[in-house]
Amino acid sequence: MNLKIDQESVNYTCQVLEIKNLRKHSNADRLQIATLQGNNVICGLDTAVGDIVLFFPIESQLAQRFAEANDLIRRKDADGKTAGGMFDPQLRCKAISLRGERSEGFICPVSYLDKIGIDSSKLSVGSEFTHINGVEIVRKFVPKTKRISVSQKAGKKPKKAESKLIDGQYHLHYDTVQLKRNLNHFEENDLIVMTQKLHGTLMSMGRVLCKKKLGVWERLLQKLGVSIENTEYADVYSSRTVIKNRDLNSNAGYYNHDVWTDCYEKYKECLEANLTIHGELVGMLPTGQWIQKNYSYGLPPNTWDFYVYRITFTSIAGKVYEFNWQQIKNYCERFALKHVPELFYGRASEFLQYAEKIARDAGYKALENSFNEQFLASIQNTFLEKKLENDVWDEGLCIRNESKDFIAYKCKSYNFLGYESAMLDKGDVGIDDKQLDDNPDDVSGGGMS
Repeated sequence: MNLKIDQESVNYTCQVLEIKNLRKHSNADRLQIATLQGNNVICGLDTAVGDIVLFFPIESQLAQRFAEANDLIRRKDADGKTAGGMFDPQLRCKAISLRGERSEGFICPVSYLDKIGIDSSKLSVGSEFTHINGVEIVRKFVPKTKRISVSQKAGKKPKKAESKLIDGQYHLHYDTVQLKRNLNHFEENDLIVMTQKLHGTLMSMGRVLCKKKLGVWERLLQKLGVSIENTEYADVYSSRTVIKNRDLNSNAGYYNHDVWTDCYEKYKECLEANLTIHGELVGMLPTGQWIQKNYSYGLPPNTWDFYVYRITFTSIAGKVYEFNWQQIKNYCERFALKHVPELFYGRASEFLQYAEKIARDAGYKALENSFNEQFLASIQNTFLEKKLENDVWDEGLCIRNESKDFIAYKCKSYNFLGYESAMLDKGDVGIDDKQLDDNPDDVSGGGMS
């Protein structure tokens, strides 16, 4: 059986999981709650401990064929009564509340795959996929307003104008993976850093090795066998998916104001050879356009700011080395850059002690579950579900394991996910997404990390 994960949907895969615990719904006799990877999912009384199910996360989108075969789309029967499943025609999994209980995904029997010709008995618990044997099961939900193709976003081959880039020297930022799916990457003695996840738009900029434009005489000498230096260091900057340099991407503009270029011009003197700085732009454009609606982070109207959360060093051979958190803070202090707010820095075991004291003060009951369950619950109780100014929800946090791979994991608050779903329903997206809608010919360039 061929299982595939589409890179664009790496955080929105379908997983085969076992139901290990259930509890009654607090306000509905015919419903119960399953907890899967820290996600509470409302289900019916026909679900039992030990069942093998398919789990679809929030903001994933079920494939049309799969949904139709299992009658998961709401419809009217011959008598005009509501029939079918819980999904509207968009087939999107949303963060919902039902009679006072939260639901953070969708589950169904693994046998639902049999109805589209896939032998579910050949799958094992832990299997993860977006496609099986070439058949799509799920994907990341993308609002219809975003007309850019997956091939472009995944790193379509640069146009001729972008040939200055050397493969592997400039890396667009990777998609941050979900903490709940990766709790096994953390142990009690690991050194961790938790930082606030700011809701803005990603900005990356680096001084990297590029191809040098040779003059007529240099090209002639090169043809005659003379060794000519054909590389040089140049600055490259980008959003999450699009190279923004005008000399590298002629379609890099956005509206009548390009905040990425503004940021580069302000901070270009902070760049050093082989380094790439990644951070979040928040606030408003000078034109009054929100970067993310109502997320001001204390900034005056019509102003933005840049907060660093990652710095990398790329060797001539293309090997990428991560700065640790202390190095990031030192670099920011040296160049008067801001970094994202630090929530906690220390050993995971120390965090549990820190969180336990906060939990006692807040009246939470201490957990006696596994380390992973305690760890997740402590993060949620300590840092999530908080309000910011303008009456918006804090997005959540990012956590890195400084003892291991430096990969960042994200943990969003439930209330923010609900807010995000509502914004998507309205078609109200931030400029990091909207730029691709208004400029569908934009392409990403360089090496995708």
